[in-house]
Amino acid sequence: MAGNRPERRQAGNGHHGPDGGEYKNPVRVVSFNTSERWSEDVSEDVAREIRRRFDLQLSDVPSGLQDFVERHERDHRQLALRLA
Repeated sequence: MAGNRPERRQAGNGHHGPDGGEYKNPVRVVSFNTSERWSEDVSEDVAREIRRRFDLQLSDVPSGLQDFVERHERDHRQLALRLA
């Protein structure tokens, strides 16, 4: 019954979920591999990819994703401190 399958979306369609709805204020993204019995927080990778894609389009990250991107970029940014 192919008519009951959700429509497949290509990567890069903005911030739409698998059901076509938009994500608003995501907290984290977790990848699961049930056959190998592991999971991993991939939020930093996803935040970096979101930033990269919107930078390529010369547009701002949408407000619904801005906090997520900034939070996960900030987690691993190295700060430069001036030595006195």
